[in-house]
Amino acid sequence: MNMPWVDTFLSKKIWISVFLLFFLISMVLAPLAAGAEDLEDELVLPASFDEALESPAALLMDVRSGDVLFAKNENKPLEPASLTKIMTAYLAFQEVKSGTISMEDRVLISEKAWRTGGSKMFVLVGDNVLFEDLIKGMTVASGNDACVAIAERLGGSEEGFVQMMNQTAAQMGLTNTLFQNPHGLPAEEHFASAMDVAVLSRRHILDNPEALKYHSQREFTYAIETPQYNRNSLLWEYDGADGLKTGSTTAAGFCLVATAQRDGDRFLAVVMGAPNSGVRTQEITKMLDYGFANYTTAPIADKEESLGELRIWKGDKNVVQVGPKDVLALTVPAGYEEKVDFELVLDGAIEAPLAEGEVVGEVVLTVYDTEMRRDPVVALESVEQGGGFKRFFDGVRFFFARLFRRV
Repeated sequence: MNMPWVDTFLSKKIWISVFLLFFLISMVLAPLAAGAEDLEDELVLPASFDEALESPAALLMDVRSGDVLFAKNENKPLEPASLTKIMTAYLAFQEVKSGTISMEDRVLISEKAWRTGGSKMFVLVGDNVLFEDLIKGMTVASGNDACVAIAERLGGSEEGFVQMMNQTAAQMGLTNTLFQNPHGLPAEEHFASAMDVAVLSRRHILDNPEALKYHSQREFTYAIETPQYNRNSLLWEYDGADGLKTGSTTAAGFCLVATAQRDGDRFLAVVMGAPNSGVRTQEITKMLDYGFANYTTAPIADKEESLGELRIWKGDKNVVQVGPKDVLALTVPAGYEEKVDFELVLDGAIEAPLAEGEVVGEVVLTVYDTEMRRDPVVALESVEQGGGFKRFFDGVRFFFARLFRRV
């Protein structure tokens, strides 16, 4: 018997069932989808570097940001051996930059420099050696004689130069460092920590970028026919490696600061006290591999680049540009570089006079609104006091601004 109304009823029932089924599925999946969306908006950090290193102290740092990605006994004072030469090189390049000396100047070699033990570039007493050759002798051949010659030329004496080294270390905030010579041969109370060595190395790379041309040179020939080869084997073996310095003595063990750059990211790694050269190279390689595989650098601003402006009261200017005192960058897991943001937190109650470089607030670096770091910001120009009328009217306006909590 033909009953069309029954078919119509069953058809409608099927469609209602399908609709209800899809509705129930959507109700179940919606929270899951929302949860997945939330996860995408969170910062997920890579697994920590968990290698068991033999070296007593080690550290991995992003050069541009200064962020430390791994550290082991980083503040322990240890004998640095020829890592000492990084400070000698830093000062030498700074003196070239200031015009105190040029690479084409010649330096008279003293008997003290000639007699210095350990590794040599083989200068002779009475030689007039190009300053650039002394730089190469120090950075490539690790010549202790070159270091003494540089120290005597720049400091007036080796002792005078060591004072310069320690003054600069204090200015950099190297609290676990003390130098007794410019080369790193064993001496009582001559020490540095892995953190201090990393901070110094970062400053050297940022302040003296031209120095990497010398630190990355693989060989150097001066007084003997046979070339002297750079002891940093990573220059041959590691993609992007272009520095920085090896060191070893019986007391210090085997030390190395190495840096490499790939696709705009630059990391440096430090090991101190490794049992042999093979271990120091392996452990440096592991740290650098970890950095490049998991992290990237998000640039925010160059040194002294304006991030905004600040209202100044009672000055000959109403506003002043503010920015970072140093390169401003943040190390983030790879893929998150576009999620970095910053916010200026400035002191709105600053009165003139204001000196260039004076700290006027902070910049807060965030990823997905999660605070990652705070850095100081400084005035990028000086502001002198305004005239009498300017100070008076600004004083009145400042009073009412504070009264209504606008500053």
